[in-house]
Amino acid sequence: MNIVKGDIWDFEGKGYLIIPTNGIVKQNGEAVMGAGLAKQAAKRYPNLPRQLGTHLKIGNGIYFFPEYQVVTFPTKNHWKDKSDINLIMRSATELAKAITTFRYQQREFQFYVPQVGCGLGGLNWADVYRAIGPILTDPMIIFVVKE
Repeated sequence: MNIVKGDIWDFEGKGYLIIPTNGIVKQNGEAVMGAGLAKQAAKRYPNLPRQLGTHLKIGNGIYFFPEYQVVTFPTKNHWKDKSDINLIMRSATELAKAITTFRYQQREFQFYVPQVGCGLGGLNWADVYRAIGPILTDPMIIFVVKE
């Protein structure tokens, strides 16, 4: 298990950044990305909210955006809610399966995972890490912990 200290944006361009999201789509078709890392990603990549909104109509799962080297990672169903540890575990499982597919396709990328569900999500990082650490054991995964 790899753990580094820093800001997730320090790793932009070095691999895929995991961006915590929710499952709500606004009337204009854009995903709600109004706070935290999601808001920062929406500012950096202005087309991302619309692209994610299109995917969210299918379901609240992880989605890859290779043009930005971003993977959206649901931690909440609704932006008003606290993060849901069961949803985070489901998202981690989806990510682990996707990474296996990447490896099968002989594509090697690092995946930088911030402290998902913490901060605005209200969860404790130690609890989240205990839940997803055993799922995200691939050496391609690097946890980024705020200093």
